[in-house]
Amino acid sequence: MKRKGILAAVIVILMLVTAACSNSGTDSNKPDDSVKTGNTVKETNKEEEAQPNATPAEPVTITIAFPWGEEIFNSRFKPIEEKLENVTIKRVDAAGTNEALQELFATGAEPDIIIGNHGFKPLFDLDVVEPLDELMKINQFDESILDPSLVAYLRAQDPEGRLMGFPDGQGGQVLFYNKEIFDLFGVPYPDPDKSMTWDELLSLAAKMTAERDGKKYVGLEFGWGSMDSDATVALNELALNKTDPDTGEVLITKDPGFTKYFDWMKKFYSIPGIVGEHTKGKSLFSMKQAAMSVNWNGILTGDWGDKEFKKNMDIAPVPVWADAPEKGPIVGTSPMVVTTFSKHKNEAFKVLAEYMSDENQTNILKDMASGPAVSNPDIRKTYGTNVEAYADKNISAFFKVWPAMPEKHFSGWDQYVDIGASLAAFAESDKDVATFLRKLKEESETKIKEAMAAAK
Repeated sequence: MKRKGILAAVIVILMLVTAACSNSGTDSNKPDDSVKTGNTVKETNKEEEAQPNATPAEPVTITIAFPWGEEIFNSRFKPIEEKLENVTIKRVDAAGTNEALQELFATGAEPDIIIGNHGFKPLFDLDVVEPLDELMKINQFDESILDPSLVAYLRAQDPEGRLMGFPDGQGGQVLFYNKEIFDLFGVPYPDPDKSMTWDELLSLAAKMTAERDGKKYVGLEFGWGSMDSDATVALNELALNKTDPDTGEVLITKDPGFTKYFDWMKKFYSIPGIVGEHTKGKSLFSMKQAAMSVNWNGILTGDWGDKEFKKNMDIAPVPVWADAPEKGPIVGTSPMVVTTFSKHKNEAFKVLAEYMSDENQTNILKDMASGPAVSNPDIRKTYGTNVEAYADKNISAFFKVWPAMPEKHFSGWDQYVDIGASLAAFAESDKDVATFLRKLKEESETKIKEAMAAAK
C-alpha cells in the first residue's frame, strides 16, 4: 500500500510538471498582460500577472518611420517606451511619400510602424498596411476609446471597411474673429456656443467688407486668400465622394451637394472686395484686416503675423449648413499603420494602443501637438491648455459639433477632381455654376482616363 501511495504521488507530480511546460511557451500574437495601457487594453490573467516568478517578456525593438523630427518623436513615444518594459522604440527619419519610403526600404530598413503624413495612397501603393481588426481582437482593445469620426475615416479607406491604422490625431476648423474689427463696424460678436449657418456667415461677412479710415477690410477669409483647398470647409461638411470608387465616374454634376457648395461660393466671391489681388496668398486675418477667418484650429500657435492680433481674437464654432446643424467638416488624420512585414506586429500594436492612453493623449493635447484622437470628453477638454496664445480663448468652440462621417468607401479617383485648385478660376469667372462644373468634370475625366491607361 505504501509503494502504491508513492507511485500515485509521483504520477501527480509528473502531471503538474507536464501542464506547466505546456503553458510556458510564448506567443507574440497573444495578449501580454505585462503591458498596461491605461484604459486602452483590457487587463486579463491578473493572477498570472501577480506571480513573482513569471517569465519576463522578450525584449523587442519597434522601429517607427517618423517624419517630424526627433524632438516631437521623443515627446510622443519615449513615455510609451517607459511604460512598455520590454519595448525599445527607435525612430527612422522618413516622410510618408512613395519615394521617401522606397528609399528607406532600399537601405534594408523594415519599420514596424509608419506615420503616413502624406495619407494612405503611398502606403497602399507600396502594399505595406496591415489591417488592425485582428490585433484589436487579440489585445481586447476597446475601439470606442477612439474618436468615432476618425474611425469612420480610417475604415472608409478600405473597400471591406477594415481599420487600416490608428489616428495620430486630427486637425479641425473653427471660426476665428477679430473683436476690434467687429467693434469698428458696430457688429455683435458671434455666439461662442452655437454655430452660425453658412448663410448667416455670408451676411455677416458682407457687412464688414468695406473701407474704414483708408484701410480695406474683408469680412471673411478662408486660410490664405480664400481661393484654394482652405475654402472647401463647407463642402467637407457634406462628406461627398467626387467619383465612383469602382468605375471612376465623376459625380460632381450628379450629386446636388456640389451645386449647393458652389452656389454658396458664388455668393461669397460676389461680395465686392472680398477676394482679389489684395487677398491672394495672404492671411489678412493676421494683418488685422479680416474680421473672420475659417481656419485650422491651431492657427494662433504660429510665430508669424502681427503679434498683437492674437490678443484681440476669439473663437466661435465652425459654421454649418442649416439642414445639417450637427455636422462639422469631415476630418482626416495622418494614419499610424503597422506594416505587413513587421516581425513584431503585436508589440507594434501595443505601442499604438498606449499612444491612445489617457495619460499620453493628455500630454499631447495640452501642448496642442495634435488634435484629439480619442473620444473621452475630459481628455478633449485639455486641448491647448498649455499654449499661451489660447489662454482665455473659447477653446470649447473646437468641439461644439462632431465632424461629418463618410457614408461609403473613399474613392481613389477623387484625387483627379481638384476642386480646391479650381476655385481661383471660379472666383474670377463669370460662368454659372452648372457650366463651371461641367467643364471641371470634363477636365477631371481626362485625368482619370490617363491614370487608368497608365495603370494597365
